[in-house]
Amino acid sequence: MANSRLNIPFPHRVSPDLERARQHGPVWARETGMVTGDAAAAYWEALLLPEQAGFYWPYAAGEDIELAVDFMTFYYFFDDQFDAELGRSVAEVRRVIGDLVEVTRGIAHRRLHVPIVTAFSDLWRRATEGMSPLWRERFGRNWRDYFYGYVSEAVDRHLGTAHQWDTYLAGRRYSVGAQTSTDLCERFGHFEVPEEALAHPHLQVMRQIICDVLAMSNDLHSFEKESALGETNNFIQAAGRTRRLPTDAAVAHVRAEGERLLARFAELEREIPRIVDALGPAEHRRSVTAYVDALKASLRGYDAWGNVTPRYRAEYSRPGSALAHVEDLTRSRT
Repeated sequence: MANSRLNIPFPHRVSPDLERARQHGPVWARETGMVTGDAAAAYWEALLLPEQAGFYWPYAAGEDIELAVDFMTFYYFFDDQFDAELGRSVAEVRRVIGDLVEVTRGIAHRRLHVPIVTAFSDLWRRATEGMSPLWRERFGRNWRDYFYGYVSEAVDRHLGTAHQWDTYLAGRRYSVGAQTSTDLCERFGHFEVPEEALAHPHLQVMRQIICDVLAMSNDLHSFEKESALGETNNFIQAAGRTRRLPTDAAVAHVRAEGERLLARFAELEREIPRIVDALGPAEHRRSVTAYVDALKASLRGYDAWGNVTPRYRAEYSRPGSALAHVEDLTRSRT
C-alpha cells in the first residue's frame, strides 16, 4: 500500500534547488554523525530526502533548501531509532528525548557527541535565527509535543494499548510531527503569520486539517510496513476497531475521511479573503495568503514523496532493514 491513493486537489510543486539539496544533504548527515557507515549512506540515498524537502517546501532555495533537507534527514533517521527495541522501553525513550527537549528550551547542550543531539542542536540554531520570539516559542512547544509523542507511543507498546479512533487521533497529532514542519513553512517562506491572524478559528482548523490528513497519508503509506513490525496502532487499525471494519473497508474509510477534511479545508479557504480584510493591515493578507499556499504545498508534497520513496515498501519491513538496526544515533560516539 505504498501509494496512499488520496485525492489531494492541490498542485504539485518542486524547489528549483533540488540538486543543491542532493549535494549538501549527505555531507551534513556525515558531519553530524547521523550517517557513518555504507549501509546508512545507502539508506539515505534510497529515501529520496532531497525530493521530500523540495516537494514539501517548494519555495525553499539556496541555504533554505540545505536546511530543509537536513530537517528531513533528522525527522526520518530519528524516527527509525524507535523501530528497534528502544521504542519499547519508556525509560529509554525518555532518556533519548531529554536532551532534545532541553535544546528547545535554550538549555546548554551537554551531550553534543550524541548524533541526534549534535544534529538537532544545529538545526535548532539555524532554524530559529532571525525568527521572532513568539515564533520560536511556538516552534519549541510543537517540537516538545512531537518528542513527547514518542513517549506516549512507548507507553502504548508497554501496555499493549490498541486505540480507538478518537484517542489514536489525539496521540497521532503529536507523534506525526506535522505541526513542527508546518511552522517551518513560515521559516522557509520568510514570513510570519501574526498571532491575531493565526488565532482565528478558520486558520486553526485549516492548519489542523492539513496536519491530520498528512498523518492519514503517512499511515496509508506505512500500514503494511508497520504491521510487519508488529505495530498495532495506525489510522487503519483504529478505524477497523472503532467501526468494526475489515482491513479493506478501514482503508477506504481513512481515505474518505481525509478527502472529507480536504473538502472542509476548501470551504474555509473561501472565507480567508474576507477575514484578512476585516483584520486590516495589508501585511496580514500577504502572510496569510502565503501561509495557506504553503499548507497546501506541504500536504501535496508529502503525499507525492510518500508515493515514490521506498521507505514504506516491503524491503524496509524486514528486521535489519531499518536504520535503527544499523546505527544507533542515541548514544555517545566517544
